[in-house]
Amino acid sequence: NGLHHLVVNLSDRGPLVLAIDDLHWGDSASLRFLVYLSRRLTGLRVLIVATVRTGEVGTDELLLGELASDAETEVMRPHALTEEATGSLVHERLGNPAAAFVSACHAVTAGNPLLIRQLLGALEANGVRPDADRVDEVRAIGPRAVLRTVLSRLARMPASTVAVARAAAILGEQPGLPALAAVAGTDEEEAADAVARLARADILRAEGPLGF
Repeated sequence: NGLHHLVVNLSDRGPLVLAIDDLHWGDSASLRFLVYLSRRLTGLRVLIVATVRTGEVGTDELLLGELASDAETEVMRPHALTEEATGSLVHERLGNPAAAFVSACHAVTAGNPLLIRQLLGALEANGVRPDADRVDEVRAIGPRAVLRTVLSRLARMPASTVAVARAAAILGEQPGLPALAAVAGTDEEEAADAVARLARADILRAEGPLGF
């Protein structure tokens, strides 16, 4: 209640924006305050802007769900970057790129902005110019750049989920749930739960044939 009054007093001085990055890592008390505040914004010059990454372990799904389902909440889900947008990032970081170089960067990262920036950082560190004859180096360096993000997300997941991810890596594309469960040493129901968790974390595909 005290924090609510503080927000009201601040908004009396002028329009107020509360910008919250990585809301999925917020503690329960902070999330409860945001739920409380979001229900009392009518008539206030206050905007809450928050970013959330799905699939994170330890997230208070109930409180996040309350915020997302509020009638005043507008949920925006960005699509992957286009090849043209990827080219803009390549140009910004490495200089004027060849079309084949941009295509390779886009293919390796699937248009994920975070992965593109990691890839470009690795290419820059290795002195790779954005030329058509350097495409093979993109394909060689790209998976290693993406790997760091995947491993950091896996590190926060249960061992059973990591086992399913490892099984998917061993079996390759479209392994099928029975084979996946067998290699992971678990039953199909637990394997399906792990696949869903890995899909929410953008490690496995959420739609289409099973695979990374």
